[in-house]
Amino acid sequence: MIELIGASFKSTAGTPDVVSVSYRGTGPQMQAVVAGEVDMTIDPFNSMAMIKAGKLRPLAVLSDKRSPALPDVPTMHEAGYEGMSFGSWAGLLAPAGTPKEIVTRLNKEVTRIVSLPEIREKLAAIDYDVVGSTPEQFAATIAQDTARWKKIVKETNYKAGS
Repeated sequence: MIELIGASFKSTAGTPDVVSVSYRGTGPQMQAVVAGEVDMTIDPFNSMAMIKAGKLRPLAVLSDKRSPALPDVPTMHEAGYEGMSFGSWAGLLAPAGTPKEIVTRLNKEVTRIVSLPEIREKLAAIDYDVVGSTPEQFAATIAQDTARWKKIVKETNYKAGS
């Protein structure tokens, strides 16, 4: 997905000469940026410690609103890049056909757990905004995101590994 966000950025920013470099995980990716081997990176989850240590400088966030963890960092929209909001989500999935009562119970327990103050605090420290939803709302989010990514693939003529 990061490569696809990069392809969208190249298209939006009008910088077709920007070269996308693939890494085997965020560890090598972060090392390459810190070492100056690449000029920038898009990282959804793992850069906060390096930002706090002063090893990386955040340029913009890819969400609709500024991050509470990085309140002085503009959104891509504020930085002048329309359509570059890529909120991410994490969710719990079960095999198709899982009985509804089990799905309901899992949803109830996960909602209870992520509502605990100590869990919310730990997630906020790594820039997660706990939303919570019903299984139906989550399914709708997945469907909306799938449609958006399909459109971006088509608009950017994206090819995996390019």
